[in-house]
Amino acid sequence: MGLVIYKSSAGSGKTYTLVSIFLTKVIQKPWLFRRILAITFTNKATEELKTRIIRELDHLASGKASNYLKPVQESLTNLSEQEIRTNAGIVLTRIIHDYSSFHISTIDSFFQSLSRVLARELELPLKYEIELDTEAICRDITEMILDEAGKDAELTL
Repeated sequence: MGLVIYKSSAGSGKTYTLVSIFLTKVIQKPWLFRRILAITFTNKATEELKTRIIRELDHLASGKASNYLKPVQESLTNLSEQEIRTNAGIVLTRIIHDYSSFHISTIDSFFQSLSRVLARELELPLKYEIELDTEAICRDITEMILDEAGKDAELTL
């Protein structure tokens, strides 16, 4: 399916749509949850998405009623209801045992973790700050360059 982006207003069913797609994908291939990344804007949206996915996997796995059973069945016509419910239990167990691979986060958290990984790869200090104040950045860089003048042959030309 590749990259999918949903944009819509509040109350339009984004969470329902995302949960439905997520459930369909992971029930079809229970290991797939580790390869799905969902990014939201708020912590509240992240928690709602995670909670609903876990709750619906539990409902499906335990035989309870679920608003997501019908759309999953319509998408996965090759699986019986029992196979859908069995696979939901498998996915739920895998998520519980490997929760750190259940990738639903805010855009801010995602970029923070990405920058930490890049800092490690680039062998930068693990304690760093992301600075958005361009004046402060220019001032600091200028000071650093001036401090090196006279010490660094290329800067002292």
